[in-house]
Amino acid sequence: MPLLEVNDLHIGLQTQRGPADAVRGISFSLERGETMGIVGESGCGKSITVMSLMGLLPASAKVGGSIRFDGAELVGLDERAMCGIRGNRIGM
Repeated sequence: MPLLEVNDLHIGLQTQRGPADAVRGISFSLERGETMGIVGESGCGKSITVMSLMGLLPASAKVGGSIRFDGAELVGLDERAMCGIRGNRIGM
């Protein structure tokens, strides 16, 4: 089982111009001990993708898809539960 599995991740943000799709359907997985780099142009969604893994998106963000860390689903996890994972088990 992968340590981190991201499947069909979508992130929508509310901007001054209206709703914006910040991430559209990204998927990847990492096994224990693997390293991955995310590369792309400015504004392509790198930071917002990693922020979603950490549960650090703005409250207005709409997240779809799945983020599983060590078998546990992170999408929709409450802040208290995320605090037990963030810093201790996952970081950036």
